[in-house]
Amino acid sequence: MSAVGRIWGVVEDSGPEGITVRIDGTGLGLLVQVPGHTRDALGVPGREVSLYTHLQSRENDVALYGFAIADELRLFHLLIGVSGVGPKGALALLTGLPGDSIWEAIASGDVERIRAVPGIGAKTASRIIIDLKGRLPEHVSSGVTAASLLGADEEVIAALMSLGYTQAEASSAAARLPDDDALSLEEKIRLALSSFTR
Repeated sequence: MSAVGRIWGVVEDSGPEGITVRIDGTGLGLLVQVPGHTRDALGVPGREVSLYTHLQSRENDVALYGFAIADELRLFHLLIGVSGVGPKGALALLTGLPGDSIWEAIASGDVERIRAVPGIGAKTASRIIIDLKGRLPEHVSSGVTAASLLGADEEVIAALMSLGYTQAEASSAAARLPDDDALSLEEKIRLALSSFTR
């Protein structure tokens, strides 16, 4: 059984398993498993939070998963619908490839990038790409990636595309560049190219 909803409350504690949210007026403190970036951003004791949630109940195992944005919850649901990807695997993917990084990897067929997430093997990574490639969000399938939306260096992307890389590959490489304004365009391109050989 699974259910979707939302919770509002105050963070009581934060740790590797997630964040504990106190629901005011109930006397309840719920452990909510969240992606790593959500825990880092919201897991501050005393902070008020609102999370989109997914309740997973199987036999003697009940777990609550939480997401700061609805799109991340939707992607979580798509991932757990892939054979071989359970809730913990989906959460690991959302931690290892936050934002639109998963969609970029799917769009470019980047099996290695997905299988780099702990607990995800090559077969599962391939299955994720095959199952979800037809469900790409419009901004990814049209070639606009999270990297470009976040202001990744367009000149670097253009240079890489002129060398034969796809927009998804070029945007992904540009997004991994260090945030250093002192780097020249040539240095950025060289660093971006070196990321393809790692």
